[in-house]
Amino acid sequence: MALGDTSDLDKMLDEMQSSIIEDARETFSEEVVNRWLNPRNMGRMESPDGAGRITGPCGDTMEIFLKIKEDRIINTMFMTDGCGTSIAAGSMTADLATGKDTGLAMQTGEALKHLDRLCRKGVVTIVTTPDGRFYEAI
Repeated sequence: MALGDTSDLDKMLDEMQSSIIEDARETFSEEVVNRWLNPRNMGRMESPDGAGRITGPCGDTMEIFLKIKEDRIINTMFMTDGCGTSIAAGSMTADLATGKDTGLAMQTGEALKHLDRLCRKGVVTIVTTPDGRFYEAI
């Protein structure tokens, strides 16, 4: 391949990406794959009212940011440097937390119910308290 000729490289990368996505669809549910490829609420939040950060045993770091009004979570965002399942878990956690009263605990089991076939190892649970503090667990 000549320098500057990227068509062969692009084709090889496209084929590799397609193979990775196909393998993921065989391993995980469509919900997990969709949230990995099209995460909702991913990004850092400016001036959050609450935030939590944890690094799991695999080395993935998850950050959760909350905007709270009148003891209700009105916006949730997440950021991760992790794999597809970490992205999917962060996306689902953000969706599940938004709209909840801060006194209610977000439990891993609820997120996993929506992300069937997602490996339990390394999934982050963020539990908020009424005063906006976080308990974090793997």
